[in-house]
Amino acid sequence: MPAFFGLAATAYAIASACGLALTFDGSYYLFRALDSQQPVTPYERLINVPLQLPVLTVSSLTDDPRLLVPAFSLPYLLLPLVSLLACWWIVRDRQPRLFVWPVLGIGLVALPAQPMPVSESLMASQLTWPILLAVLTGYRRRDWLLVVAFGSALALAHPLAVLLLAGLATLAFVIWLARRGTAQGYLGWAAALAALALAALLRTLLSFELNADHLDEPFVTTYRAATAGNVRIMLVLAAAGCLSLLAGSALRGRGAAAWARRSEALAALLLLVAGIALVPWAADPHAWRRALEYRQVVPVSAAFVMTLALADAWLLGALRRPAPAPPDTPIQGEPDGHRPVRSWIVVSQGAVLLAVLATCSLSWRGLTAQLESAMGPGAATCTSVESLDWARNTPLDQWAVTSTSLIVQGRGPTRIVAPSCSVDFSPGLAIISSHGTYTPYDRTWFDLSGLAVLKPEPAAYFEVKIVSPYKAGEAHSVTVRVRDAEGGMATGYRGTIHFTSSDPAAVLPPDYTFTLKDAGLHYFMYQAVLWTPGTQWLAATDSSDPAITGRQDGIEVEQPPQAT
Repeated sequence: MPAFFGLAATAYAIASACGLALTFDGSYYLFRALDSQQPVTPYERLINVPLQLPVLTVSSLTDDPRLLVPAFSLPYLLLPLVSLLACWWIVRDRQPRLFVWPVLGIGLVALPAQPMPVSESLMASQLTWPILLAVLTGYRRRDWLLVVAFGSALALAHPLAVLLLAGLATLAFVIWLARRGTAQGYLGWAAALAALALAALLRTLLSFELNADHLDEPFVTTYRAATAGNVRIMLVLAAAGCLSLLAGSALRGRGAAAWARRSEALAALLLLVAGIALVPWAADPHAWRRALEYRQVVPVSAAFVMTLALADAWLLGALRRPAPAPPDTPIQGEPDGHRPVRSWIVVSQGAVLLAVLATCSLSWRGLTAQLESAMGPGAATCTSVESLDWARNTPLDQWAVTSTSLIVQGRGPTRIVAPSCSVDFSPGLAIISSHGTYTPYDRTWFDLSGLAVLKPEPAAYFEVKIVSPYKAGEAHSVTVRVRDAEGGMATGYRGTIHFTSSDPAAVLPPDYTFTLKDAGLHYFMYQAVLWTPGTQWLAATDSSDPAITGRQDGIEVEQPPQAT
């Protein structure tokens, strides 16, 4: 166990130091938490409150991003390690052989989602394992506090908690029915888990979460996108390895110890190769960008491993005749004295966890270093991510790149990288341009005054253009540019303009209200017709402020040639 937990702790420490929790939505969580100095809880997923309190505490002492980023990442990355420690605490003196299943469920099959540690669906799967093992290994009074703590955290994490807690409550109730004479306490566990499931359901309904995770997209489509390439190879090998491991328990129960060892040795080989297949995947951020989709696959993969853990517990007798193991029994000790194969599986999976997460973390650190370089001296105040070829189809090619670009600069950023720079910055800094989510340039924890240059100046006058000379009676286009006092484009203008002309017979464009897409410029295609020959003018005036106006003088309107 020291070897496995040492490898796992090293993996999560490296990931925390590299800021792996900033990937995808993580940077937005951190930016919003720092900016408002309050925990960010999307869709009221309150599991984020205790996980973000450490970084808020650190932010009151320092504004150095080299300290804030690890302080934010570490709690999210410690959650799976805490769950694994709780699993070992539960099984160590009763059924230590079952520990291999949470190692595979929290580790191997969930690894493609762990580059996005802020995913609440991933957390839900991780928090379920200690409760499941507590139910499988027999009721003990000492486990009450642990089961309630993990169950409460699960209820606050994700809508999946409703199904997970209801399933665990049903399992505890079935065991109580099957072993009514010896399963004292199981009915209480079933009632407690059912109450938590009901609480999770009420929380989900009250926070309107049912539409939060793109449930309208077919799962098959998501699965295919999330498991392309090496990830699918890993899942196939992992499934074969898990089934071979379960077959070993079945063979040992029939007295075929030699065949059981062969089956478990095959399982160890398959599971190791499955983990190795993820290393080249982790080295390519274009590949593990699909972690965004794989987080929706994790509950299915975890459910498969949990089902096998339940079957293994039955084969090992944990559900039929639980008996404590001697204190000095090794984790996977075998009655025939052979080397415990499951111990090798656990340790090898610790090495896989370290190799994959460290590779992902270093890849992510390389991406953020390139991002910092792209905002170096001489760079534009706003740079579109589309112009950064190296960032395409990576985790930085995403809406949250704006938050990442601000965080890595510290409390006083002077440049940003955004999905698009052609947005309206007049209300504030566009953090999520597609949702119109802005943060003001002042009155926040971040000092964004260095980015106020993105905020357009107010409109001062209009620049009106139409062709001249001009044949009377012909339809022509009018161009209106909104200018600020310095002559720049007033891209934030949202007023309504009205057209007038010195030609009393003119047909003019209707009143028009400028929009975000106009960005201070609008073409009125073939909407102006002047009829009176001579020198005319055409003007545009703001309907609310007549001082904002502009006109083109000297439009020569020519008499059309007479028909013969």
